[in-house]
Order: sequence, then C-alpha cells, then structure tokens
Amino acid sequence: MGGTDNSRSSEQHDENPDDENPGDEHDERDDAQPAKGKKRRRVTTAPPEGSDPHPRAEPLRHPANENDERLKGDKPPHWG
Repeated sequence: MGGTDNSRSSEQHDENPDDENPGDEHDERDDAQPAKGKKRRRVTTAPPEGSDPHPRAEPLRHPANENDERLKGDKPPHWG
C-alpha cells in the first residue's frame, strides 16, 4: 500500500549536482541586471496642486494619561 509511495518520494529527494535548478537561474539573472526600481504594490499619486510638501505636525488632542484612571477602574468583577 505505501511501498510504492515511499520509493517514489525517495527518488524525488535525490540530489544531483549536475541538474540545473530553475531557482538558481532566476537568482543569477537578478544579480546580473541592475535593479531599476521595485514594482510597488500600492498606488502612489502625486500630491494635489498647492499642498504643502512639509506640513506641520498636528497638535496633541488628548493628554497621554487621560484615560488611565478609567482603564484602571474598568476591571472585571473577578479581578477583585
């Protein structure tokens, strides 16, 4: 039942250094050609005309510790 599968899987794992690996060919091509630019996965658009290229940071709206007391008091009943 599993005898033929085992022999076939062992044949697949035999390594022959003379065989060319397609993955190696791809790596060689990448090294030979200079990288002109990566293909981006997200769309990039030009900023709208008249926008500030260096906008000011937004002011802080809330203090950093504003919600601390509420979070400390908001415990489940089993925490005691």
